[in-house]
Amino acid sequence: MCCRFRYITQLFMLESMENFQHIKNNNPTVEKTHKQVSELIYSPLRFSQHKQVSELLKKLAHSSKSALEIFEKERKQIVQALGLKSGHWFKCPKGHIYLITECGGAMQTGRCNECGSQIGGTNHRLLSDNSFAPEMDGARYPAYSEAANLANFDQNEFLN
Repeated sequence: MCCRFRYITQLFMLESMENFQHIKNNNPTVEKTHKQVSELIYSPLRFSQHKQVSELLKKLAHSSKSALEIFEKERKQIVQALGLKSGHWFKCPKGHIYLITECGGAMQTGRCNECGSQIGGTNHRLLSDNSFAPEMDGARYPAYSEAANLANFDQNEFLN
């Protein structure tokens, strides 16, 4: 029982990585390996697949981290290319990232390109099932919010 618990913990740690679901959904190798290891770990049968589970977890960790590094590089390039101040990135109800330009406040609704969920909002109010995505640019608050004021900006930028 303790070995199975250790493997469940390792799998949970991998699943908790930022953007793991995105990586899994867009990388067939990660998706297949995740399914295999999950079936072995969560099987109701007596656990005896130590070596196989250990190897699958190592493969999953390696594949996920490689994909995460690529995603991180692309994310930084996208944020830099758009050149917006922080706080303009949001997520649809299913976690797909989108951008609100201009002041960063939602003034219209649309559909997510990935899943078709409604995104945006009206009168500078985000739809209740959409959420702020600080992982894109490190913002602490949405660009158009009460909390934003000067909290999203490095005051040293204004002194230079």
